[in-house]
Amino acid sequence: MAFFRSNRKRRIIIAKKKATFVCQNCEYNSPKYLGRCPNCGSWSSFVEEVEVAEVKNARVSLTGEKTKPMKLAEVTSINVNRTKTDMEEFNRVLGGGVVPGSLVLIGGDPGIGKSTLLLQVSTQLSQVGTVLYVSGEESAQQIKLRAERLGDIDSEFYLYAETNMQSVRAEVERIQPDFLIIDS
Repeated sequence: MAFFRSNRKRRIIIAKKKATFVCQNCEYNSPKYLGRCPNCGSWSSFVEEVEVAEVKNARVSLTGEKTKPMKLAEVTSINVNRTKTDMEEFNRVLGGGVVPGSLVLIGGDPGIGKSTLLLQVSTQLSQVGTVLYVSGEESAQQIKLRAERLGDIDSEFYLYAETNMQSVRAEVERIQPDFLIIDS
């Protein structure tokens, strides 16, 4: 389970790998494994070498600039307004509340209350912004029953029982929630 607070779109860039096989005797290169080297004639001398292509501009700073190594003392501090919940211990674990643009992963054994905790947090966050709660395990009716038991239902709380991430992404783009909770 994870929840996100975002005020900008994110893009994931994956580096492509290129594998070549190199003869350990004569350094002959081949795009596939060969039992016998056509250059020097040695048997079983090929070893796979993976070359990873460089990814450019994979990460940018909060201001949109390409990041570069810098000394910690040179980093400019920013004052981030955290969104607090009514759960002081939850706020404390997050360092004072939910940080805009952050991702928080909540893990634990089955049945210990992760979904109930996130439902409580979601209903509180819906008082300050739009929440989209995506459930991959429970139906919308099951989640509403739990919410009614907790006594928390709000109009800015969207519930979506779906496992297809393309569908989830489309709804995130349509609703543009301030908070996104993905429950398993």
